[in-house]
Amino acid sequence: MSSVLIFTPASGSTFGAGETITINVAFSPNVRVAGRPQLALQIGSATRQAIASTGYTGGAPLQSVQFHYVVQATDTDPDGISVGANALMLNGATIRGFSSGVNAALGLGSHAITNSANHKVNGAATVPAVNAVTIASRPASGAAYGAGERIAVQVGFQIPVTVTGSPQLALTIGTVTRQAGYA
Repeated sequence: MSSVLIFTPASGSTFGAGETITINVAFSPNVRVAGRPQLALQIGSATRQAIASTGYTGGAPLQSVQFHYVVQATDTDPDGISVGANALMLNGATIRGFSSGVNAALGLGSHAITNSANHKVNGAATVPAVNAVTIASRPASGAAYGAGERIAVQVGFQIPVTVTGSPQLALTIGTVTRQAGYA
């Protein structure tokens, strides 16, 4: 085992209901995985199982395995997710050294995570999700925009959002991708 990394929530430091918590467990040397191992997450007082992202077939050498858990409305952890030293479980799968074929050590040791403050959970919160994208402008004449004309695109969310910075939206015009700036 060489590292355990919890990916950042979509918004801030808190995962909301329906959001996927992704954890990357890296190995050194490379491993061969067959099946779907699990990783136990401590979310508040509850233990939740993050499942390997795919059913691995044991063919390719892997540097890491990703685990996923979808936050439920009842999940809450105001001081952050923990991943214990004995959290990695085979669940009928195998994790072996790619070259050696020796079973991998499953203990996370010093890579265990205790109350990760940047990875809190509030299942009662709704994560903003896009619910509509509309072209909000019309060409000056005809059906096609001309050089210098502005194309306005509106992106709607199911709940109110606060925008900071300068987000961009990729627009494909013909075969070229152009970036629309936030206005």
